Amino acid sequence: MLRVARKAIIVIEPYNSVVGKMIGTEWEEHDESINYVYRWDKKMIEQTVKSYLLKNYGKIRVFRFWDHNVVVGKLARLFGGKLKLPAAKLIYSALTPVSFTGNMCVGVVIKSTR
Repeated sequence: MLRVARKAIIVIEPYNSVVGKMIGTEWEEHDESINYVYRWDKKMIEQTVKSYLLKNYGKIRVFRFWDHNVVVGKLARLFGGKLKLPAAKLIYSALTPVSFTGNMCVGVVIKSTR
């Protein structure tokens, strides 16, 4: 993506955090497909961008947020019926103040216009 994108890239991947390791999975299994869950962090994204683009990047921004749909989904299902969606929203809003401990990583890279 770094090489072929004209202006910018955005990636959303699991964050390398203690919480992500506690409630996340190491392997995702769907039918016969098995994938390793590779976890990113700010330093790794910055190093990857700099190694591919050298000095040809404008900005690198990395954000963390809470998004563990499996755990939140299980908790929300306890409320059943029409209360599932409001319960999930309530759980995510309760986690917002501690988003710096989040388990998802959003990396935004804006390429240089030079």
